[in-house]
Amino acid sequence: MKFTKTLFPALAFCAGAYGQIISTVGGTGEPGYGGDGGPAIHAQFNDPRHVAVDAAGNVFVVDTNNVRVRKISANGRVVTVAGTGEAAEPTKGAATKSGFLGIGGLAVMENGTLYIADATGLQKVDPSGALSFVVTGQSVQGVAVTGGATVYLIGVADVSLLGPNGMGKLIAGSDLGDSGDGGPAAKAKFFVSQAAVDLAGNVYVADKEANRVRKFAPGGVINTIAGNGSAGFSGDGGLAVHAQLNRPESIAVDVAGNIYIADTENFRVRRVGTDGVINTIAGSGQSSPSGDGGPASRASFGALFDVAVGCGGVYVTDIQSVRKISLTAPLIAYNGVLGAAANPSITAGQAFSISGCNFAETSATADRNQPLPQKLGGTTVTLNGVPTGLSSVATTRIMGVAPAGMEAGAIKVVVSVNGTPSAPLIVNAH
Repeated sequence: MKFTKTLFPALAFCAGAYGQIISTVGGTGEPGYGGDGGPAIHAQFNDPRHVAVDAAGNVFVVDTNNVRVRKISANGRVVTVAGTGEAAEPTKGAATKSGFLGIGGLAVMENGTLYIADATGLQKVDPSGALSFVVTGQSVQGVAVTGGATVYLIGVADVSLLGPNGMGKLIAGSDLGDSGDGGPAAKAKFFVSQAAVDLAGNVYVADKEANRVRKFAPGGVINTIAGNGSAGFSGDGGLAVHAQLNRPESIAVDVAGNIYIADTENFRVRRVGTDGVINTIAGSGQSSPSGDGGPASRASFGALFDVAVGCGGVYVTDIQSVRKISLTAPLIAYNGVLGAAANPSITAGQAFSISGCNFAETSATADRNQPLPQKLGGTTVTLNGVPTGLSSVATTRIMGVAPAGMEAGAIKVVVSVNGTPSAPLIVNAH
């Protein structure tokens, strides 16, 4: 499962966000293979490891010991999308007729294109199900992507940017170790368990050996953003750089820039907000899977490994299952407020749009023959605390018109849905 010209000021995450519900979306908890074509919660998986989610809410799972990649659709049904179950070198053509050798990770583009990393290289599976080769002749440990189709190759101690010729350009990592903060990312030393990329192009590395999460922009400086290097559990409610993590296996980043950490040996999922504060959103610290249907903070995990995030929730792999932590609070995406000519600013009296997640329970459009309402479908937008007119709302997009008398300068934009506010986003107003 990724920050910047636009600033995200500190805001205490709304109280409801930490009372989210956890549920199993795939797997019975018993190892095996079966259930394709039916409800995913009745299907069997055998060591599900890596997980990714696309823009439509489809969840892709590396079913490791079944040597397959399976998809849990947004409607809850499961199918195999790649792999025959045979440990063999991949072949071009239909992905469901190809073998794989030691799948180390996967990533999915917004359009559903899959990238699968294995011991032979990197394969791409397009939305039609056709497999092609991207990188060959070398083992690829993992892969991360951005919405803009940029692909990153993950090694044991390095991260590379994939070029059009199928070759990787090293952008971070020089060797195994734990050093380099404050210096060039390319000279840093770390152990990469997984990596993620945000909408601004910043890369995040989960270093389970050093009990840290580190961040860098390609060509830039690397720094620790979570974990003090000492294995343990502490720090919730404070700055993430002072907190303790315990072998964090994986990370994911939502559209607003919040980071989700699979804090594996603490049996918790932790969230670092855009203000740098860390909190536990799931897991009591107990090491047996339980708690479905109740608050995620009281649930427990048996073998927390990978984490991915989409608009509807945070997805994690557990013992023979895939579980979901619901997300319901609205999220404004990075550079998600656009005015005329798609500029990241607002002009008084002019239309603007907001992109993100969880903006409305149902789509709604204002009556063109009436003044624009300040509340539409349970959704309101405030600019520096002042409600503004809305022309349409949907789950991931809002259209509105800025007040004619709005003052120029920095404007704090907040989206609220049925009284639950987003974190604010600061944009320029003209």
